[in-house]
Amino acid sequence: ALAAAPAGPEEAAGPAFYPFADFSPELAALRWARRNGVEAVACDLPLAHRAARTAERGRTDRIPDAPGVADALRHRLTGRDSDEDLWDRLVETAAPGSTPEAVRRAALLVGWALRRDAETGPGVDPYDLRREAWMRSRIQAAAAGGRRVAAVIGAFHAPALLGGPLATEEPPHPDDPGHVLSLIPYTYPLLDARSGYPAGIRDPEWQHTVLDAGGDPERLAEALTTTAVRICAALRAQDHPSGPADAREIVRLAGDLARLRGHAAPGRG
Repeated sequence: ALAAAPAGPEEAAGPAFYPFADFSPELAALRWARRNGVEAVACDLPLAHRAARTAERGRTDRIPDAPGVADALRHRLTGRDSDEDLWDRLVETAAPGSTPEAVRRAALLVGWALRRDAETGPGVDPYDLRREAWMRSRIQAAAAGGRRVAAVIGAFHAPALLGGPLATEEPPHPDDPGHVLSLIPYTYPLLDARSGYPAGIRDPEWQHTVLDAGGDPERLAEALTTTAVRICAALRAQDHPSGPADAREIVRLAGDLARLRGHAAPGRG
């Protein structure tokens, strides 16, 4: 991961982390661009404009008065109060065996639902609004001269890129101390959301396995068997009884659930 900490006073914004795991969409896009000779442009709000992030985040003046679209989807699909579970069920788990366009549309659906709930409920985080204004400016500049642009973004931000004000951010002051940058090793446990990392996801090692399978249901089923065996071996190493029969039952249960849910391969849940 790339870690960036303000070089100025302690009251400045805290450190920022940019994990570059193989399954990170940003890294996948950068590698594709390099292989194909395509220019890549960073479009998120620069570190120099993050100073007010802590003060801004979460400052909204509206109170949700009713369940929204995302709530209805969660209730019907997952039963869990988590945006990650909603994304997992609608996008990640349904991806194997699907076309790229189907995956893209599913992702846009989740982003639209979360966005609509924010706009009609508590309001969009002011910091996100700043980020999106910057994204629109960068995309407009990149598209100058009729160039074709593809944006790799979080699905929540996609509706905001269709229109809105452009960024009015000023360049950093000449006396701005800048940031100290470093590369740090980032392991699967630290990338997991349950580690306390606020931008983490659940079970990143499984997500990496899914990426390696390339969306092929048969390869993913083989990866599930390997993962189940590794889980049982880890349990035995902790002096728990766990053997081949347990690994076989993990695979059977996951496969049966996938079939009952109409999926081509087992998902993380």
